[in-house]
Amino acid sequence: MACILSNVDGNPVLRLSGAVGISEGEALREALLRLIESTENPTVAMDGVTEVDVCTLQLLLAAQKSAAQSGKTLNWAGISKPFQQAANLAGMADLFGLKDEE
Repeated sequence: MACILSNVDGNPVLRLSGAVGISEGEALREALLRLIESTENPTVAMDGVTEVDVCTLQLLLAAQKSAAQSGKTLNWAGISKPFQQAANLAGMADLFGLKDEE
């Protein structure tokens, strides 16, 4: 997994790529917390995600909840097909604001 915090139009964006799984959970958690604390408009881009597990989906949703508790909206951008498929299989597509595609 690559987890890179970059700047897009003056806003921090956390870019995830590769296989994102439970073994990267702690690093991803820390990166998400830093992202949420650093901006009013936190965004996670997942266009480079090639594989994602249910634990990671749950972690991302927990980050979304944490952002909401801080009065922020965690935005999702660049959803890859593998991410979309994993969210669909886990029954979580709607929680990410994704259309459940078969």
